[in-house]
Amino acid sequence: PFNLSSHTLLTLGDGTTIRASNITGADWPLLTVFDVWKWFGQARDAPPGTEASRLMHNPIIFAWQETNITIVGGAGATLDGQGAAWWGCATGNMTLPPCSGHSRPQNLFFSNVSNVQIINITTWNPPDWNVHLGWCDDVYVTGLSAHSLASTGAHPYGDEPNADGIDIDACQRVLVEDSFFSVTDDAICVKSGLDWFGRTYGRPTRDVLVRRCEIAAGAGPTIGSEMSGGVFNVTFEDIKMDSEELGITIKTARGRGGTVSDIVYRRIKGNNVGGAAIQLNTGY
Repeated sequence: PFNLSSHTLLTLGDGTTIRASNITGADWPLLTVFDVWKWFGQARDAPPGTEASRLMHNPIIFAWQETNITIVGGAGATLDGQGAAWWGCATGNMTLPPCSGHSRPQNLFFSNVSNVQIINITTWNPPDWNVHLGWCDDVYVTGLSAHSLASTGAHPYGDEPNADGIDIDACQRVLVEDSFFSVTDDAICVKSGLDWFGRTYGRPTRDVLVRRCEIAAGAGPTIGSEMSGGVFNVTFEDIKMDSEELGITIKTARGRGGTVSDIVYRRIKGNNVGGAAIQLNTGY
């Protein structure tokens, strides 16, 4: 894993692959979740309130409290998380490597970063989420291709636990366009913090436009379920979904709190949607 500093341009040339180590968790530094993801407050794979939930593995590409970072890829530029090694320990025995007692890393996580551009990058096989934008401002994503694949290259829905495509989490002023998703959970997900932590820090996601995207597998455009800080002024338009687990979804849980307001869905097309086309679920 490596970290990016302010005023950095990371360029991946044609055919370049950044491939993560999956040999041992010792290759992955540990981060204190309450520092880098305080509005969520706990590592996702460990039981809440435990010592294990205090720490998480460093994402493959990570930035925290920085500004002006751009990642640009040439043809076929790929970030490969080699995530299959992590899936068994995350859903079974967390003490086994590479988890080694702590939660999985994400392929890319920018926390408290402003002025972000992610252009023409393919990300796949993530240990956890593909792209996580947390507490970010002024974000532009285009030409993203996010995949959650088994080591065989097949796409067995559910083999990989919770490998979202892109999570827009407590962010403001975000544009995602002309991107492709084939994942094993939420393809495009808007969030704003979890329970007490999300309500306490109260950072809503607002002013988001997602347009001209294709979702080949996973769940359709989603808000929640971690939306305790609120979600406002989000538009999804010109989205094509094919063979989805679910279509449009807004989800939360009892006691989670948060307000969802001014959400627009325009020209959303679904084919072979396996579950509800539109679902509002307050008992998730």
